[in-house]
Amino acid sequence: MTSCSTKCYFQASIMCTDSSNVNEPTVTWDSGTTPTITYKYNTASTSQYINLTTQTLVGDYKINFKYSFLFSYDIQSSCKTTPTSISITPIEPLSYNFLDDSYTTIVSITGLDSTFGPVKEFDLTCPLFIKCTLKYEQLRYRLRFYGAPTSYASLWSFKVCLGSTQRDFTIASPINAINFTYSDISYYVPDKAMGKFIYPQYSFNVESNQNIPPYLILKNNAESLPLSKPYPIKSINGISTYMGSFIYPENYVNTTFTLNAQTLDIELKPTSSLVYIKSSVTSLKSANNPLSIFTVSSTETDVYGPIPLYYGLNYGNKKVINSPFSTINGDNNQLQQAFSFLIFKSSASLFQEKISYNTVQLNINNAKETSASPTIIEALSAKSLANDNQLIITIQFTCPNGLLFISTQRIINEMTVLDEVFYYHQDFNIISGDYKSGTVELLYNYKYTDNSTNETNLKDKMKFNIILYDLSLNSIRLTKGEYFSISPNKYLSFPTGFDLNSNFATSDIKSVSFLFNNIDLTNNSGYNIMYIKLSGQVQSLKLTIKPQFEVFEIFGTWNQTSLAYQFIFYLPGNIMPGVLSYSLSLPTSNYIFNTQLPSAYQLNIISNNTDLSGPIFKSITKIPYSEGTKEIGWKVTIEDLTNGYKDGFVIITSSVDNKIYNISITPPIILYSFDYYIKVILPTDIITQDYFISQVVFYDNQGVNSTYESNSFNDFYQYTNPFINYVTDNKINVISVTGRKATVSPTSKLVEITVSPNELIFGKDNFVSIKLSLDNPNFLISKPVVYLTSSNIEIIECKTEQETSANKTHSFFVCNKVIASGFGYPLGFGLSVHNIYSSDGNINGYASDILKENNLQYHIPYGITYQEVPSISRKSAFSSEGGALYLYGKSLTKCTAFQVEGFSPVLNIPVYNSQVSISLEGTFSSPFNITCVYNGGSTFTTVNPIITKYYTDPIISSESSEELPTNEPQKCLNNCGGQLNGYCSSKGCVCYSPYIGEDCSSQVIVVTPDINGTTPVVTFPNITDPGNINPNNTDITKSLINIVELREIDIFGKIVKAYPLNVWIAKQSSKYVYQYQASIESDGFITSITTQVEWFDRDTNLTFANQKVKIVKSSVKYTIDITFYKFISQLNSLQLVMKASLNSTQSNNVCSTKQFGQTVDDNSDYIKLSIQNISLYGRFVKRAIVDGTPRSCSNILLDNSMNLIQKQSNSSQTYIGIQIPYFRNNVKIDPDFSVLIDSDNKNNKGNKDSVCKYSDSGEPIENSDNSNGGEEKGLSKTKIAGIVIGSVAFVVAALFAGGYSIYRKKKIAKQMAPINVKLTKVNNSSSNMDNNNYLKPCIH
Repeated sequence: MTSCSTKCYFQASIMCTDSSNVNEPTVTWDSGTTPTITYKYNTASTSQYINLTTQTLVGDYKINFKYSFLFSYDIQSSCKTTPTSISITPIEPLSYNFLDDSYTTIVSITGLDSTFGPVKEFDLTCPLFIKCTLKYEQLRYRLRFYGAPTSYASLWSFKVCLGSTQRDFTIASPINAINFTYSDISYYVPDKAMGKFIYPQYSFNVESNQNIPPYLILKNNAESLPLSKPYPIKSINGISTYMGSFIYPENYVNTTFTLNAQTLDIELKPTSSLVYIKSSVTSLKSANNPLSIFTVSSTETDVYGPIPLYYGLNYGNKKVINSPFSTINGDNNQLQQAFSFLIFKSSASLFQEKISYNTVQLNINNAKETSASPTIIEALSAKSLANDNQLIITIQFTCPNGLLFISTQRIINEMTVLDEVFYYHQDFNIISGDYKSGTVELLYNYKYTDNSTNETNLKDKMKFNIILYDLSLNSIRLTKGEYFSISPNKYLSFPTGFDLNSNFATSDIKSVSFLFNNIDLTNNSGYNIMYIKLSGQVQSLKLTIKPQFEVFEIFGTWNQTSLAYQFIFYLPGNIMPGVLSYSLSLPTSNYIFNTQLPSAYQLNIISNNTDLSGPIFKSITKIPYSEGTKEIGWKVTIEDLTNGYKDGFVIITSSVDNKIYNISITPPIILYSFDYYIKVILPTDIITQDYFISQVVFYDNQGVNSTYESNSFNDFYQYTNPFINYVTDNKINVISVTGRKATVSPTSKLVEITVSPNELIFGKDNFVSIKLSLDNPNFLISKPVVYLTSSNIEIIECKTEQETSANKTHSFFVCNKVIASGFGYPLGFGLSVHNIYSSDGNINGYASDILKENNLQYHIPYGITYQEVPSISRKSAFSSEGGALYLYGKSLTKCTAFQVEGFSPVLNIPVYNSQVSISLEGTFSSPFNITCVYNGGSTFTTVNPIITKYYTDPIISSESSEELPTNEPQKCLNNCGGQLNGYCSSKGCVCYSPYIGEDCSSQVIVVTPDINGTTPVVTFPNITDPGNINPNNTDITKSLINIVELREIDIFGKIVKAYPLNVWIAKQSSKYVYQYQASIESDGFITSITTQVEWFDRDTNLTFANQKVKIVKSSVKYTIDITFYKFISQLNSLQLVMKASLNSTQSNNVCSTKQFGQTVDDNSDYIKLSIQNISLYGRFVKRAIVDGTPRSCSNILLDNSMNLIQKQSNSSQTYIGIQIPYFRNNVKIDPDFSVLIDSDNKNNKGNKDSVCKYSDSGEPIENSDNSNGGEEKGLSKTKIAGIVIGSVAFVVAALFAGGYSIYRKKKIAKQMAPINVKLTKVNNSSSNMDNNNYLKPCIH
């Protein structure tokens, strides 16, 4: 045991009035450390507030306050020790909560002195953790461990100070020694192109789906090195993948990576250290004018991409803005930056202020006046807004120097500010008077209110302050609970119900239930409702949940009927399974975490697959510069296999001339994997420079994003990086282009600025128009950007557009902006102009002081005119189910009515100047306007309702499949070839193998095909009559099959796009299987056509689209996969064009014919090309697998529209169009071909489609009718041996929802109804399609 402190903390406060002068009290105390005493004197009320804090030893003590001769006051104190014989027993196992990253449990403590009362907090240490606490909260003792342990242990120890001794206790660890597989320690090489601030990554897989993160620590020898917290990014089939970042990679050499109880030695050797942008300040100056213009300048070297500028004053929040703001001169090799802001200038003592500029803090000296008449707070009140979870704070003040801004603070002590919110003139209303003497009204969010009554120790006690600053930054502070006047008594207090919420405890919660529980979020999402019943009604209750990485705060609404709070919240799909982390809190209370509540109060999530990372680049291929196309780009595969890709964009930047190309990638449907061509068309005059991807933002279907920025700061969360597969390739996003060398060329200079109006009106929104005139227009390649900067460095960007009045010597630009009411008041704005680039990357720009030096307007002031006009600045979220809508703005009491589209005007609404609540009942499925009508005008805002779609149980269902096509019965011809060849059924002839054809008089020739090694062309060369079936035939016949083109066809049969398929990438995967891939581009989206050609050396039975298909021996089968295609219209279809031909060396006494019909046994179409007794037979199944579902399909002949060669007796060819319906992700179809040989030696002169040539005529004879009674000169009906060319399949890669399909059928039916007659006419007369053979595509 070791020694512990035995001191008690003690605090006392007293307030008194001294009308004569300011006297400090005399304070005496019996024992303990010297107390810290603070005094606060209010000259307006001649009152003094005295606060004392100290520590005392064990015992009873007295403290005496003696204030001059006015009074003497004694306070008794007592300090006792905690018994050493206590026992601590956990009531429940430790559980983890993602919201505060802690492990917590309730414990029972026995052996305490009951007369003393509960111990507010024990003095605790924990060897394995940075912090642990044991506090009395919500009438129970709670033990909490924060963060991750520094080493693995099955028992966690903690040491408790009891009196002067320390005792050891243990509790079982909730982290099991689970199995894991080490996947990769991958890290980025910091590079100017890929990003200067990207940190090395680690990742690992764990065989667990538990909702407790694995313990993780990295050590370098004995020293623990910092890691970002590992987050789960995905989980599939019980294997979870976690990822995080090394924060200081330059320190990692020969490290030990420990996961749970297992360790792995690794070695990290970063090739270069992180590089930070550091600003070297070259000037910090103040212009000599009534307003001080402070200008900060710096020089950056080797700039690569937009520079983020982080800045802020010591009294304001830090902000960030990207270039071109602040760029004024030079180029990317050496770039000069400067920005200016305004500060009120007065005369008196100096004051010092700090400005942050990237990693540099600068001191600013300015003359400051300490007013002889300081600011006085005369009245102050706070009122709650029902169901809006905000306070309206009203302050009556006198500020002779002028009110600049107001801040609210939540602090622990004078040196520790937990959070601070700043309110400038655009954020509050002056409801009476002016900025020197008046009354202001501001909205305050509850989450920043006092938490003191629920804290148990002075060192953790928080206070709430309101501070008013004047133009010289003199301030007056008022602390909640402190008197600022005694006569009469005045102090800041919150409304009843908000100061008393400290009694809120778990015992106050009577029940927690959910509209849906045990919900399955596997590929499913939706809204849910939480119901909470309390032992009494409170003013406001807040729910905090963390379904993914973000934390969402939802405020409840009180249901008077059910006497319960209701929270409507959204749960995205594919989140981590298990109990959902949530917390409940009142405005002034601690959080009650779900782990503190019974199991019946938990929300259980089921999710088979977890996806918490956004879409990524699966593959990237750089396309270098082409002189012919003038293009560069990246062919990428974007993938998100679980949630699916929704939308996003890519920004490409050039390294010298700073051109920016913003490419939006938004497919019409959710895609899970697709190809896209990110391309940039370069100008004719190119310069040597790099083009690089500087920013990528992708969103999946559940709202999870992946983001990359080349120059972002301190990005520890690169598991969301879309380049995650390319962490070791720091040039994958860069394409270098070689051209002429960039030169130092003249830049355009700003010669005039005209601002209208020339001063702003306080109390209303101001429309400002700024016109620029620049010389040397031939050198200008960009549009200037104007920036308006206020005294507190609030920056407004105003992008210009070029006017048509440009001439040879000057170009003119204009930007228009609406300045929100009060923005920048009272000093107005400083102007600056940037983004003036020449063709070779030379940069020009103007900070405010540079404008002043060039006698150009640099300032937009506020005038003396005051005009109070209502304005709406923002609004609350609004549900499609209706309810309360909150509007926020300025001077809303001036609104005489609110008009909502579709509703009667809402009159006489009691409102504050800052907020109004309007109740709307009904269903709101589309955006609508709400208008404030006031005397002399109106103003409106547009409301976009949030569509509230509640969770529904996933139902395993499939859309009822449509009736697939079947062929009409056919007549049996020629006795089906005899009883050995086939038999006659009710549908027609059914043939015995190996016979084939409409009358079973053909059979297959076994011929080895010649499959092309570069394109999917199959040739059957040297076909002769096998077996001497026709001994007089010694001529050779040759057949060929080819894929020609892919077309998009509109509903009228017109070709709207055509893509010749000439270029393929080929490989042979086995002896009889070849694969080919071609691609086409439509609006950047790349469609891949993958064709597999396979030769069958035996009979094979297959099933395609629920149809049995027999592939006979010596067949060639085409399988074609087509990925996502971006249709121009959902009513359009695709058409794949194939060519088949048959040629013979016989020149005389030969006939050719072509036949198109239907099969008997497999519901297919067929095409048969014949020369004498040899035929090429093609079969096309009239079905397709469209987005995973069998659909009907059709095939047409295109011979009349394809400029077919003149018919010849020894040559026959045809073009077949396979009609592919509109699809969302994939489609698959299946035709096949055969070559047939005649079994006898008769010629079919009687066939009307035959073309014959005989030696006695020398000319082809077409369509002979055999009327002369002579020898038949047509093709005879013979036994045919066939070369079978099998299945053509078209595959597209994903399923789509059945509900959408049903909806689409109804939509198409409705759209098609008025044009059915037109379709019939068009189909009968289309010039693009064969008249008699056009069949409609599949409808689904």
